[in-house]
This record gives sequence, C-alpha cells and structure tokens, in this order.
Amino acid sequence: MKISAFGSLMLIFTVIAIFFLPYSQPASSSCTDIIKISQHEKADYNALRQEVDIPAELPYYPDFDIDSLPSDFVCDVTANISSGYYSKPQTLMLSSEYDLYYTIDGSLPDTNSLKYDPMSGIPINENTFICVRAEDNGRLSDVLFGSYVIFKNTESYKYAYGYNSLTNSEQYVYEKIYDAVSNFESVVNIGNLGISYSQLTKILFCVNYDNPMLFQIPSLPNIKSGTKENVTQAHLSYIYDKNECDFYRSKCEQKAEEIFAEADGSVSLMDYLSEVHTYILKNAVYCDDEDNGSDIYEAFGVLINGEGVCESYSRAFEYMCQKMGLDNLIVVGESEGISHMWNMIKMDDEWYHIDLTWDDGDNGEVYYDFFNVDEITITTDGLRNISPEIKEGEVETAKDVYNYYEIPFAADMKYNYSNYYFGGEDSIFN
Repeated sequence: MKISAFGSLMLIFTVIAIFFLPYSQPASSSCTDIIKISQHEKADYNALRQEVDIPAELPYYPDFDIDSLPSDFVCDVTANISSGYYSKPQTLMLSSEYDLYYTIDGSLPDTNSLKYDPMSGIPINENTFICVRAEDNGRLSDVLFGSYVIFKNTESYKYAYGYNSLTNSEQYVYEKIYDAVSNFESVVNIGNLGISYSQLTKILFCVNYDNPMLFQIPSLPNIKSGTKENVTQAHLSYIYDKNECDFYRSKCEQKAEEIFAEADGSVSLMDYLSEVHTYILKNAVYCDDEDNGSDIYEAFGVLINGEGVCESYSRAFEYMCQKMGLDNLIVVGESEGISHMWNMIKMDDEWYHIDLTWDDGDNGEVYYDFFNVDEITITTDGLRNISPEIKEGEVETAKDVYNYYEIPFAADMKYNYSNYYFGGEDSIFN
C-alpha cells in the first residue's frame, strides 16, 4: 500500500511563527483600493461553464424522425475522423461519389442545405452534430450522422474552483498574487483592505491548488508590511526560477499532447478519461524519496520524471482536466492517518472522487478502484478522511492539514468505472 508524502503543506505548522513581523505603519489610507474592488466584477461561473459544455455522452439527437424518413438510396460516405471527443479543433473530410449536403443544427439536410466542399472540408471548432445526405439526379439518400466534442481549455484561473469560492475582495487579492507569482515578483502589494494573514494564506493556497503549472508558487507568504489583521504587503520567495519553470511547463505541454493523441476519438467522456488515467499511471511510479526534493510534489514529477507522491499525481491529473475543460478540484485529507491529496471531477452536474495515487499498482499494474466514486466509497472503502475547510484564525493554531474551500458532496455512482463498464445499480446499461 502506498503512503502519501504530502509533506510540503506541513510547513505551515512549523514555520508560521516567524512570519508575524513587528507592526509597521500601513500606507496612508485611501479609497483607491476599495474603488478597485467595487469595480471588480465577480464572474458568473455558471455562465462560464455553459460556454465549455462537455456532454458525458455524444449528442446523437436529430430534430427529425429517423424511422419515418424516406430514402431513395443508401449512400456510402467515408470520413477522415470518427465521431468522438477531441482535444483540439478538427477538419472533417468526407469522401463520396455523390454531391453531399449537410446541416449542423440537427435539421434534415436537403439540396438547400450547406453543400460539402471536398477541397476545404468541414471545420469543427466546437461541439458539432452533423447530418449528411447525398443527392443524385434529384434523388436523396439516407442520412448519416457525426457527433464531435471539442474540448475547451480552462487553465485560466477564472474557471478554477478555488478562485470561484472566494469573495469579491479575496478574488481581487488572488489576481494580484497570481500576477506577482507569474512574473516572479518578490513583493505583492495588497493594499489597505483589511486582509488578515489567515485570509492571505487561504488565498495563496487557492492560487496554489488552482494552478498546477505555477511550479514556483510558495506555500506560505511572509508579511512585509502591515499586521496579521491587515496585511498590506507580502513577500514571496520561489523554489524554481523562470528558466526551470518554462522548461517544465513546455515539457508538460508536450506530454499532454502525447496523452491526448492516444485518447482523441474516444466515443464517450468516460473512455477519454480512462485513457488519460491509464496513460499517466502506466508511465509513473509512486516515489517519496526526499532526495528528489520538491520535484516529487509537482505535476511534472509524474508527467515528465515519471515519479512523484500523491500531490504530483493530483496536480498532473488536475492539469489534464483543465486542458479538457472539466470542472475539477484538489482535495486534501488523510489516508490511514497519513496526509493525502486526490482529485474531484464533475460530470453531468455531479461530483466524483478520483484518486490516481491509489489506482497506481506495483509492477505497472493499473487499477480503477477509485475512478469516480462517491463520498461513502472514498471514506469507507478508501479509508479517507476529508479534511475540514479552514476557518478564519485557524492558520495560527491548526495541527492538521485543512482544505481552503468547501469540498462538494459526491453522491452519485453513475460514472463510477465499474458501474459504467460492467454494470451495477447505477449503470448506464440498466
């Protein structure tokens, strides 16, 4: 059985005392920062998610009755790509001896519809349901269908769970921290906003958990000016420099492309996720060797170096989910009394736990025991304790690892791996 080495977060309990610096006079109070916050519009997250729109099953739903549709002849059409899920826009090329007409709104195609151009094909830049019909001297063929889902990248923190759990003023500070970290700035100016050290730490952890490609982000801030009740400036230090981060980010992007190349064309979102899950685990081993330093905690640990602890597995999978546009988050808790980290993903408006660390067997074996499970399964069969959400002031006194946002309840097993593929109480086959 693997034991998680989610030790990086435990620094919070051993070094917290050194960060409370003597009181320094904050900058003269002005309404500038308050005005900025008032002008900071909190995004409508539900609207953002609707733009992404990732159906769990391909949408084969024409607006016409297929069974009663007359057909003069059967048409053979070949396509360069099959219906399925794809990581990037595609161009559909069709081949037929007849003229082809098509629709992309589910309506019945006829000679007044779009005529297929064999020179340019059909660009597919978003989720598209195509109905194709051939014409031969006034005769119309049967109708052929194609359904395609194109993932939309949601690596932007605007889509991230942690960011969207924050208040308007906290989001404002989050963005300032994100910009400072992205530019490797040692000082972030927060302003005279009444942001406590506890709040600041919570915000920084949200930035940390939401952005698996920000390898340089520190776990904890130092107070540069202000007090623990009103931090006006924070000092940030970095483990990795810009060249290192650029190198590993580029390598992770290349690895993601390799994984997607294996999964593209999957006929369901579950098939696609299974390909991603299996690829990561077949090419990584659990390793908690402290000689490897912080690398074993980063996404590039399992993706590039092929080894890491639970945090590395979680961040790697989070990165892949973001590139696929899946709603997801990182969960902190305990596994058999040891600090642990895993993921949650959302499918058809229901949350599921997924733990790649515990699905990674020895000698190249891949398990699916914790692939999309509900809370009862993860806590009972998986022996997990989900850490509570940290409350204001608990940063200074906490003895356990906390979550820095509310963890949603996972109540469904419809897209559990075993149920989905082998049948069960909530199987799609029942």
